[in-house]
Amino acid sequence: MKYTTKVIIKKEVDVVYNALNDKESAFKWIDGLETFDLLEGINGEVNSKYKMIFIDKKGNLSEMTETIKQKTDNTIVTVYEAKGVWNECINNLISNGNQTIYEMKTTFKFGVLTNLFIWILKPMFKKETLKGLNKFKEYCESIE
Repeated sequence: MKYTTKVIIKKEVDVVYNALNDKESAFKWIDGLETFDLLEGINGEVNSKYKMIFIDKKGNLSEMTETIKQKTDNTIVTVYEAKGVWNECINNLISNGNQTIYEMKTTFKFGVLTNLFIWILKPMFKKETLKGLNKFKEYCESIE
């Protein structure tokens, strides 16, 4: 499953890029994030790998890993893996004067059986991704 989402953030691209790279700030905009620990590599560098633990509203724990696959001046590619799910996010930050267009190209891969019906859930996945981008936007716009 693939889709693209985007938001316009009223901050310069360097502010947005730095916020996206700041693992400590993730707790301010990622719902349910409890821990974000470096497992391998150098913090923030390509091939660094992190363990993320989440607690949902019902108190259930879930775990995933994040791996930084690529970084350029305004693009960060990350891969998230959890039980039965592989997710790649290509985060493109496009400068637009004193604003930033944040475009995320998202790819999900699931187990064979899940892939048979996942297209039904695509609108829900896209809505949740956009919700996360909007929380990140709110965070960035609150930075002084």
